[in-house]
Amino acid sequence: MTRVRLIFWALVTVTIIAVGVLNSAWEAPSSAATGLRVAASGVVAALAAGVAIRIAIVTERRGQYGRLERASVEDMTPGRQHAPAADQPRRTAP
Repeated sequence: MTRVRLIFWALVTVTIIAVGVLNSAWEAPSSAATGLRVAASGVVAALAAGVAIRIAIVTERRGQYGRLERASVEDMTPGRQHAPAADQPRRTAP
C-alpha cells in the first residue's frame, strides 16, 4: 500500500471516528464541555473529510506515469483534436 493510500484511509478513519464523537456529543445533555466536544469533533470531521476528498481528486487525475497531466496551449485550441504534446510520450492501453 502506498503512502498516499495509507494517509487517505487514515483520514477516512479519523472522519468516521470524529462523526461518531459528534453524534454522541450531540445527544449528550447541554453543557460547556458538550459544546466543546461538538465544535472540536465537527471541525476535525470537516478537515479530515476535506483533505481525504482532495487526495481522492488528485490521485484520480494522475496519469499512468504517476504525475498530473497538463494540457498544452495547442491542445486547448478550439476545433483541434486532443493529442498529447510533442514532448509528452504517447500512452498505450495496459
